[in-house]
Amino acid sequence: MKKLLIAMSLVFAMSAVGAQVAHATSLVGSDYPNDISATISSTLAGTSLTLQVTNTSGVESYLTSLAFQVPSGLGLTFDGAFLADGTTPLIHQQNENTTYEWTFGTVTGNDVGNREAVRPYKDSVNFGLFTDGGFLGGKKVIGIADGDTAIFMFTVTDGSFTGLEPFLARFQAVWDGDSLDGSDIATPTPIPGAAWLLGTGLFGLVGLRRKFRS
Repeated sequence: MKKLLIAMSLVFAMSAVGAQVAHATSLVGSDYPNDISATISSTLAGTSLTLQVTNTSGVESYLTSLAFQVPSGLGLTFDGAFLADGTTPLIHQQNENTTYEWTFGTVTGNDVGNREAVRPYKDSVNFGLFTDGGFLGGKKVIGIADGDTAIFMFTVTDGSFTGLEPFLARFQAVWDGDSLDGSDIATPTPIPGAAWLLGTGLFGLVGLRRKFRS
């Protein structure tokens, strides 16, 4: 409920004063460009940075890692992640002693790998969001499933926010939800018109409902 109130407050604040910075990006899979995709938008209001990530893939898949470039001098603290329905944290309780959740940390080109689709971008990322502490792994149980939208909340502590580009995403359990292979790395394709994605994304913070699986 606290996360929902934060999200709703952010929506009203942005509606009233407008977001200071807004960006939108589209990703497609390197192995399955017709099936694997995601949209990403980032908005800043005051010192509150919201990163909205939607797995728009047309097949079963889980987005389990997201790497990007944080501009030099920009300080960020990670405040948490949850699904856009505002009620479901992106966290999974494996058992009473083990909890898996998204983490935020540094990443290097070697962490991302050297696949052909990633080569032009891999040395241009320095931070990432991970479901197991690294880009080349991941846990689908807390990944973003196809059709789901996740919200990642940050606070800007230093510097001036000018955007997060490029993005590299890792998808797992592609085609087969029972396996952790078939993963894919997506490369960024910037798209114009961040305003429409911002508007629909903010509306989704309040109205979107998670697609439940049987």
